[in-house]
Amino acid sequence: MQEVTDPTLLAQLNGTAPAGPKEVTDPAILAQLNGGEAPDNSVGRQLGLVGRAVINGVTGIPQMAADAGIAAKNLITGHIDPTNWKTLLLGSQKAAQEGAQPSYSPQFQQSLTDLGLPEPRSWQEKTAGIVESALTGSRMPAPEAANQAPANFVRPQDLERQVVGDTVRRGQALGLKVPPSTTNPTATNKTLETIAGKLSTQQNVAANNQPVLNNIAKQAVGLNTDAPLTQEGLQAIRAEAAQAGYEPIKAAGIVQAPASLHERLVAALSKYQGAERSFPGMGKTELTDIVQKVDRPSFDAGDAIDLTKILRDKASTAFRAGDTGTGQGLREINSAIEDALDKGLQAKGPEFADAVSAFRAARQTMAKTFTVENALNPGSGNVVAAKLAAALKKGEPLSGPLKDAAKFAAAFPRAVQEPTTSMGVNHLDMYAPMTTMLFGHGLAEKAAGLAVPAGRWAARAYLLGPGQSGALPQIAAPATGKLPLALAGTYGQQ
Repeated sequence: MQEVTDPTLLAQLNGTAPAGPKEVTDPAILAQLNGGEAPDNSVGRQLGLVGRAVINGVTGIPQMAADAGIAAKNLITGHIDPTNWKTLLLGSQKAAQEGAQPSYSPQFQQSLTDLGLPEPRSWQEKTAGIVESALTGSRMPAPEAANQAPANFVRPQDLERQVVGDTVRRGQALGLKVPPSTTNPTATNKTLETIAGKLSTQQNVAANNQPVLNNIAKQAVGLNTDAPLTQEGLQAIRAEAAQAGYEPIKAAGIVQAPASLHERLVAALSKYQGAERSFPGMGKTELTDIVQKVDRPSFDAGDAIDLTKILRDKASTAFRAGDTGTGQGLREINSAIEDALDKGLQAKGPEFADAVSAFRAARQTMAKTFTVENALNPGSGNVVAAKLAAALKKGEPLSGPLKDAAKFAAAFPRAVQEPTTSMGVNHLDMYAPMTTMLFGHGLAEKAAGLAVPAGRWAARAYLLGPGQSGALPQIAAPATGKLPLALAGTYGQQ
C-alpha cells in the first residue's frame, strides 16, 4: 500500500484539514479514504446493492425466527445471562465469543458478501437498502390462520352489541333515552355519569321516557297524544273497531272452517292436557269444554262474531281475576276462531275482499287495545313498560313502534321505570352551596359552591341530550384472519 505523505491529505485523513482542501485524485489514497477499496459507483454495484436489499426483504421473517430460536437455545443452555438486558438484546452475537451458537443473520449477511453482493457503506446506501427491503417485505404474502375467518366475520360479543345497538337506535328514533354508560361503558360516559349522579341520571331518563311511552301507546290504538289513557277509552275504541270490522261480515252466511282450526285448538289445550291426564281436575276443564263446543267443520259467520265477543269478555274477566292461564288460553282459542273466519271468508270469493281487509284492521286495533289496557296503570294513566315487555315475551302480536318500545323496555328496565318518586335537589347539590355560603370569606367564595350543582346539571343535560349519540355500543371492525407484517423485511440490515 502506498504511504500518504502529502500534509494536506494527511490533514484530511485526520479530520483537521484547513479550508479549501486539496482534491484527492490518487487512486491509492482514495482507497484509504474508502476503507481499502476504490470507490465504485458503477451500475453493477448499484444493481448488486438493490439485489441484496431485495433478498433481505424476502428473508426478513425467516432471519428473525432463526435468531429467536438460537437466542432461546443459548438462554436455555446458560450461554446468555438472563439478568443482563444488554446481553439479551445483543443475544447470541455476544454469546458466540463464549462458545455458544452464533446468530444466523450475521452469517447470512456474510454469505451474501461471499457471493459477490456489495455491502452498503455510506449512509445514503444503507438508508436506500433499508427502504428497499421494507418495500419488498410489504409486498410479501401475509401469513394466514389455518382456519380462516369468513368475510365480514363478527365476533360473538360484537353480535350481542349489534342487537343492543339496534334496540337503542330504534328506541332513540321514538324519543326514548338510556344512560350512555349502560350500553357503552366508556371512560367518558362513566366519568360524566359520576359527575351527574347515577341515581339522578336514571331518574331523569325515566321521567323523560314515561310520556314518550304513553304517546307510543296512544298512537298505536289511534288516540290523540293529548287524550288521556283510560280503561273506558280503550273499551270504547274496541267497540268502535268491532262495529267497523266485525258487523259487516255477520251476514256472510255459512263459512267452511279450515283444517288448521282443529290444530290450533288442540295446541291451545296442549299445555293443560298433560296435567289433566295424570292429575284429573288440575287441567283447565273450562278451556277443554269450550274447545269441544267450538271445534266444528263449518259455522255461521254472524254466530262466530258473537262467539269472539264472548271469548274476549271471558278472557278479560280471567285476567282481571289474576287467572292469566285461563285468560291466555281463551285468547288463543279466540285467535284460532278469528283466523278460521278470515280464511273462510276468503274462500267465499273476491266480493268479500273489502270486508276481510276491514276485519283484519279491526282485529289488529282490538289486539293492541288489550295489550295497552293490560299494561296500563289505571291510577296514574301511565303505561307500565315492564308489562309491555312481558306481553312481548308471551308472544302477543305487537308491531311497529309499540313492539320497538317493548323491546327497549325488556332491554333497559331501569330506564323505563314508572316515576313514582319526586326528583328534588340531591343532597350533594345542597351541601356544597351551603358550606361555601357559611364559611366563604367573600362573594366569590360564597358563590363557588354553586359550581357543584351547576356542573351536575350540565352533565345530566349532556347525557340526556347530545351525549345520547355515545350510547351506541362500540363494535370492532370485521376480522380478516391475516397477520400484519409491517416492516419485517428490514430485519438483518446493517
